[in-house]
Amino acid sequence: MVMCNSPWGFWKTCVACMDGQQSHEGTICCDTAEDLDFQEEDILKQCEYAKESSINNVEFEIRAQRYSFSSETNVITVKEIENATKLFTEMCKEYENVQMKKIKKKHEIK
Repeated sequence: MVMCNSPWGFWKTCVACMDGQQSHEGTICCDTAEDLDFQEEDILKQCEYAKESSINNVEFEIRAQRYSFSSETNVITVKEIENATKLFTEMCKEYENVQMKKIKKKHEIK
């Protein structure tokens, strides 16, 4: 993911990484990103405001409840999205209610 440190940027996210809702169906634009065909690798090399976001230090909380009527809930904290999605998938096989959320931290920029 590419972060945008431009004083004119929105969401602190490069327009090349935005979805349709974030970019208001494409009304938010950036001449640099457009000139570089929204290629993240090129934007990182050529845009003075672009910085690569570190997703490796992100933590996720997974909550699992075996039965919907049970009050017992297991809570596990996992680092990295790949590990979290693997564990979430495995827990969905055994538990009736499984939820995963990102633990909010200040956004880290390399």
